[in-house]
Amino acid sequence: MSNVHNMEKSRKEKAGKSKKVLIISVLGSGRNSGKTTLACNIVKELKKQGFKVASIKKIHEEDFTIDKEGKDSYRLAEAGADVVVTAAPKEIAVIKKVEKGKRLIEAMKFLSAGDFDFVVVEGNADKLKNYFNVKEVFICRNESEVKSMGIDAERFACIASLTPENFREIKALHAEKEISKIVDKLLS
Repeated sequence: MSNVHNMEKSRKEKAGKSKKVLIISVLGSGRNSGKTTLACNIVKELKKQGFKVASIKKIHEEDFTIDKEGKDSYRLAEAGADVVVTAAPKEIAVIKKVEKGKRLIEAMKFLSAGDFDFVVVEGNADKLKNYFNVKEVFICRNESEVKSMGIDAERFACIASLTPENFREIKALHAEKEISKIVDKLLS
């Protein structure tokens, strides 16, 4: 058996199932709560453990586009292409116009061909819960944010913070120093 085959088999065994992707949703109390930091740390830890990981960054600007008017990719989309893929020497980008409310489902369609163990979503992944196993982690600055937002801490695999010393009643794990514990909770 080749080393690549053994590694692939080990990776699938670690994932614990017959290759159904797990969605990890990183939710936060708002801007600058640490969502991106935590999402990056989760990706790094999963990669360190040998998993195949993808990520989705939700963007909330209504008019955001990676495409630019006048560029060839823009012209191809305007001509009617359902999907435009730009292929540069070191990266590709997929451009597809989607209906409002369908962005996560459409993103997962693209990722389904990648045979990923995990997809880390920075933001709410509720729309995926009917189709995938979704585990959530909530990050915030202090315990009062959890309480003021009416967050049920039991709903989450764990609560994380860059300042866990600001918590008294709720157990919060440090989003950087305790990342292996956070990932363990997400995998359990």
